[in-house]
Amino acid sequence: TWSLELNKCSSLFSRIYEGFELSLLSHRGFLTYSVAITLFNAGYFIPYIHLVAHSRHIGFTEYQAAFVISVTGVADIMSRVASGWFSDLGKMRMQHMLVVWTGLLGLFLMLIPVAVVYSGLLVVSGVYGFCAGAMTPLAFALVPEIVGIERMLGALGLLQLIESVGGLLGAPLSGWLKDYTGMYMVSFIAAGSFLVLGMLVTMTLPYFWSCTAPPPPSPLKKKSQHESIEDGLLKQTLSSNSVPEILCPLDDIPYLDKE
Repeated sequence: TWSLELNKCSSLFSRIYEGFELSLLSHRGFLTYSVAITLFNAGYFIPYIHLVAHSRHIGFTEYQAAFVISVTGVADIMSRVASGWFSDLGKMRMQHMLVVWTGLLGLFLMLIPVAVVYSGLLVVSGVYGFCAGAMTPLAFALVPEIVGIERMLGALGLLQLIESVGGLLGAPLSGWLKDYTGMYMVSFIAAGSFLVLGMLVTMTLPYFWSCTAPPPPSPLKKKSQHESIEDGLLKQTLSSNSVPEILCPLDDIPYLDKE
């Protein structure tokens, strides 16, 4: 009975392991990309939280501050369409496009505190929104290229689970920096630094420095139903409780004399 319960637990854990694609945690490309996306998330949401408050802090009215975030949102929507259209052209690899947009996003995030004139703040915020929207669809479209089509669904779910850590830690950290320094400048610089650091991690992906598209990942070999049934029967046969003791001394084995 103990071995039977052990087999049931082993079967349950194997189903969880396969269902959640936990084998991806040993995939170098997926782990590298997960770290990069987590760093992206740590800095991505900070401007949406602090941009209006920063505009009010440097002396603009409530309506002016609201218009700044509106310009950012419109640029974000437009760039998502433009980024998808340009990636479909195939003129540039998606990994390289993601690095370009992320680097520009981090740069303009650091420039937001410098823009103290209202027109300058609108321009910098608009460019920031455009870069933020352009990188978002690429971040998820790149997953099949790294792990393959067959493992895409499990990889996306596991990636979103991991990257949420960055989103949860980024905003509280920026709030603490604002309370500690009394200004939003350090928060925006920290957000841009997270994005630049994530960009550098992305550049360590396998085949990143290749100008041509990498070979498709090898398909995941799964056992057929017939093989799974055979494995289950074999394990059940080899368990200690199911094998009878049929051993006997050689002298007790009857032999038939051949005539």
